[in-house]
Amino acid sequence: SSSAAVSQQIRNLEDWFGKQLFMRNGNRIALTDAGHAIYPQTAHALGEIAAVGRRMLEGGLRTRLVVSVPFSLAELWLAPRLAVLLESFPQVAIDVRVEDDPVDLVRQNIDLRISYGDYHYPALKMVRLVHDEVLPVASPDFWQRHGAADLADMHESHFIHTNWGPNY
Repeated sequence: SSSAAVSQQIRNLEDWFGKQLFMRNGNRIALTDAGHAIYPQTAHALGEIAAVGRRMLEGGLRTRLVVSVPFSLAELWLAPRLAVLLESFPQVAIDVRVEDDPVDLVRQNIDLRISYGDYHYPALKMVRLVHDEVLPVASPDFWQRHGAADLADMHESHFIHTNWGPNY
């Protein structure tokens, strides 16, 4: 049933964030502090995707939406949100293509690309879905030995680094 699917997606989100997002009390549900923290960006992102679906339907366009998304966003960001999108637009078939940047939206017949940053597609209209921050994280032992050094002074430190590929 659709309520079971939504409940499962909520559990998936809570597992992914490692925090309870909703307080449940019988038939009532309310956001926790963690839920309130992610709600504005999540609601905005889903609203933008839903707006694309509405424009397609109102304009008499295809009832198939091709969404392209990088591997890093597909499972943990998009997948938990797909159930809500599919329930909102049951008449639209959503084709999700998981692929890295850059993609050729015209040649590959892609309606919507979810991507990091704005440098891959400067000629296209873009809407920010979420604001993300990248910051250094140190172990308590590191801080105890070195103190809260200025970032400029940390050039000689050893870091665990994630290589996101040539596009990042």
